[in-house]
Amino acid sequence: MSAEALARKAIPEAARSKDLVLVARSWSLLLRLVGWRQARHQEATGLALAVESAVECADDDRARADSLNDLAIVFQEMGRYEEARARHALALALRRKALGPENPLVAVSLNNLGTVLGALGKYEEARASYERALDLRLKILGPEHPLIALSYSNLGTAFGAMGKHEESRVLYERALALREKALGPDHPDVANSLDSLGAALRSLGRYDEAWARLEQSLAVREKVLGLEHPQVAESLGSLGRTLVRLERWEEAKSVLERARLLWEKTSTPFPRGFAESLLGQAELLLARGRADEALPKLEQALLLAPADLRAELEAVRKRAQRPSSTRPLMAVPVP
Repeated sequence: MSAEALARKAIPEAARSKDLVLVARSWSLLLRLVGWRQARHQEATGLALAVESAVECADDDRARADSLNDLAIVFQEMGRYEEARARHALALALRRKALGPENPLVAVSLNNLGTVLGALGKYEEARASYERALDLRLKILGPEHPLIALSYSNLGTAFGAMGKHEESRVLYERALALREKALGPDHPDVANSLDSLGAALRSLGRYDEAWARLEQSLAVREKVLGLEHPQVAESLGSLGRTLVRLERWEEAKSVLERARLLWEKTSTPFPRGFAESLLGQAELLLARGRADEALPKLEQALLLAPADLRAELEAVRKRAQRPSSTRPLMAVPVP
């Protein structure tokens, strides 16, 4: 029986027990599995009313904070960042009140709040929130815990968004080493670290190293998540952009086309990943001197992208608007 089926079975069992907190937590677990683990965001938002109703009946701050956190993550992945920020901030306040300031779940809320602040372009606030989460986790969990790797990774994202790519790379390397040691090579979190490290290396102009890391990330995601998971499409988009930098045009075209087809098949919105895929397609078209075709893709991506990607999109759009952008960078076969 799948985890989702077990969660659905647990809800009526919890109701028969008359334990309202258990009922609320059972509904929250289902929301987490559907919306976060399986990325079925629209279904998850449809569960929100039942979750919120169960939480209000239970009137328990810990259960309320858990449900706010889970729903905030769903909103965040859908690109509804302000709604996510408000829920993460409330979950943090409730956890501090119910659990005290040095509980691991307080660190979780600090980390998650930092993530959505970064998506909103509030990079210094995001960095500060990540650093508070890291300090708390080091104190409570010690330096070898996998959640330390998550804090390193998220700090790397904040530094990267501020243009500090070398600092970002070092943090991603630390996160990867911790995750490989604690989780083994075939784990989604290891794939996430490989993907982030590949992006940092690309930003530093180390394209061959970036390509190798992104290939590893893609292989793990395909093995663990399946060939049509949205995170596979994200990996393909990032890999395609790196192949453009390497001037491996036909490979880039094939990889980016596969990413496009996956995004078209999924009903799950992943605004950042889809925007990066569009950016890759636009960069390839620009390399071929086809700015008129690249510009609509950049405009579409700008409507979807979080703040940390928007600056890069704006820079590429300005390049596409220059008269010289209609000339190919080199002799490239045009399909």
